[in-house]
Amino acid sequence: MDFKLVDSSAPDNILAVFIKSSGWTCPESGSLRFYTELDQDLELMAMAAILGIEERIRRNNNAGAAAGGAGGGGGA
Repeated sequence: MDFKLVDSSAPDNILAVFIKSSGWTCPESGSLRFYTELDQDLELMAMAAILGIEERIRRNNNAGAAAGGAGGGGGA
């Protein structure tokens, strides 16, 4: 999943993008590219937000995979 950081006062102005790698070699990596000079604190907040979103997606995927095999069968 790719993400865009946009200026809230000008939504057409893209400040940065995160593009997730789509390869077998390292599926949990990506590239974060800033298109404008940002304050260091804002850059760190952008990275933290992306990491948080990616972690949430990873946990949801793992929970779904674990739940897929669960479920009963206890007869007799």
